[in-house]
Amino acid sequence: MINSIGGFLSGAILGFGAAVPIGPVNILIMSYALIKFRLGLAIGLGAMAVDVGYLLAINFGLLKFSQNEILTQILAIFGALFLLYIAYLTLKSAKSLARQKTGLSGGFWSCFIKGALMNILNPYIIGFWLSVSGVVMIV
Repeated sequence: MINSIGGFLSGAILGFGAAVPIGPVNILIMSYALIKFRLGLAIGLGAMAVDVGYLLAINFGLLKFSQNEILTQILAIFGALFLLYIAYLTLKSAKSLARQKTGLSGGFWSCFIKGALMNILNPYIIGFWLSVSGVVMIV
């Protein structure tokens, strides 16, 4: 019983570690939830599905390659380029967004896919799960 409680608490702490920092996925969830709760929920479920996939990959030992220093450097470069691209798109579309009432639309499944893709491409989440895989391999 104590082991299951400890496992649950460890999982809850890991979940808060991934969910609490405000990042692009959380901002997207809040933006869509202000329009319609169901759309924000769909984005969150899509992001969660990707997190579950990362967790399964860790449990089955598929992320053992994460200890490779070259992979870490490639991830850092990819993350920097991804964030620069997002900044460029934000600056490019700032004027048109100011003129639009809301630029957000879509159905449940399109929002689910947006959340999943955003989480797959988010370098913070990838780095988080790679660090978790390092801790899991030690234990």
